[in-house]
Amino acid sequence: MTTNYDQEIKQLKKHLRENYDLLYRWQLKLILAHTPQELKQYRQHIRQIKREVANNEEQLALILSEKNNRLMAVSITERTAPNSISNLRFLGIIGILSMILLFLYNKPNLFLFDRGSSQTTETGLQNIKSKYDWVSPYRDGLAKVRKGHLFGFIDKHGKVVIPIKYEDAWDFRNNLTRVQLEGRYGFIDTSGKIIIPIKYDKVFDFNDHGLAQAKIGTAWFYINKLGKCVKNCPRKKAKPKQENLAGVADSSK
Repeated sequence: MTTNYDQEIKQLKKHLRENYDLLYRWQLKLILAHTPQELKQYRQHIRQIKREVANNEEQLALILSEKNNRLMAVSITERTAPNSISNLRFLGIIGILSMILLFLYNKPNLFLFDRGSSQTTETGLQNIKSKYDWVSPYRDGLAKVRKGHLFGFIDKHGKVVIPIKYEDAWDFRNNLTRVQLEGRYGFIDTSGKIIIPIKYDKVFDFNDHGLAQAKIGTAWFYINKLGKCVKNCPRKKAKPKQENLAGVADSSK
């Protein structure tokens, strides 16, 4: 006899098969709760699992949150800050379940790919991983990679789209990221084009007002997304005036 629980599991597996290149080497852990009483008994264990995952650099890829006494599976594909389960960015609902908790633990550099985008095989992921010393999770279609002491970005096919030449690089925000080159800082876009010259001694991400704090020498000031100084701009040194010596007799003669 097929129960509602069995049917829900079947539907979940079908959805995963149809929508994702499934799991690769991800660890799957299921905690089953058939009744409200059993669910209550599991809650302490659930909280402990969440703490363990939140403190793990390899963040969970799927987590469930309770809503109206039901369980919602949500897909996330980015790392989160330690101890910050509440800050997980939900990217899409996989399904609503009433009797199952599903956790997928992310192993290093392996990601869940939506079939709606480019498909990647496990072999392909391993080939990407083997080329680099470190690979970040994909974000906005790009993954940051490190080779030796230099950083760049690859797309979901593993193609290098931003050269691996930067001493440091940050995550993209609104299609811009900070980079460091030859000890200086600036901004590039997702195509690798330099948007704000790499000339600053220090620079921070843009705030909600579209301004970024930057430093040259000892001067701190704010620039906009065109690279123009708009606040606390350092004064330009005045050029020394050149006296007009034409027609002045040389007193040494």
